[in-house]
Amino acid sequence: MATQNNTQVRDGLGALVTRRSYDKDGARADAPFIPEIGETSDSAWDGTSSAGLIGILKAIWTKLGGIGLKVGASALSVTNPMFVSLSNGASGVTPVTGSLSATGYSAPFTPIPGRPFNFTATGTFVGTLVLERSFDGGVTMVALTALGSPLYTFTGPFSESYTEDESGVQYFIHCTSYTSGTINYRMSA
Repeated sequence: MATQNNTQVRDGLGALVTRRSYDKDGARADAPFIPEIGETSDSAWDGTSSAGLIGILKAIWTKLGGIGLKVGASALSVTNPMFVSLSNGASGVTPVTGSLSATGYSAPFTPIPGRPFNFTATGTFVGTLVLERSFDGGVTMVALTALGSPLYTFTGPFSESYTEDESGVQYFIHCTSYTSGTINYRMSA
């Protein structure tokens, strides 16, 4: 019959964690040292940690904190333990820019799959713009939709981003109606 023996152990920061050992048929085997949620106690040490999972994560991060990881200009630390965003650096894709002063399409932009790209229109104009894409080199244009309704339709200046997962898809800003003004557009990765 297996029996369980729990022993309280402190990690390097003094947080309480549990080490479990099991006896089976007279042999003793220690399980891996696994901190368990809810077994950290603020009163057990200097009071600078949080109880439960947060305290355990702080203890683990403090042990790993000496490796000097950085995200942008921010060093990862106990108080900044998460990646907010990762920068892939410059994409190497030339931005597409231009202007529209009638109905029609922008020049095509082909984004890098899996990487967000920006699409922007500025200027003083009266018109309707729709972000569209083509899977066949610009022969057939299709608006991005959700449940059949266009996602990106604008009647004024905008700046948005989107991520395409498929290689070779081209994007266009389509001016579907135009009354006046100049529409300056830019698409970039």
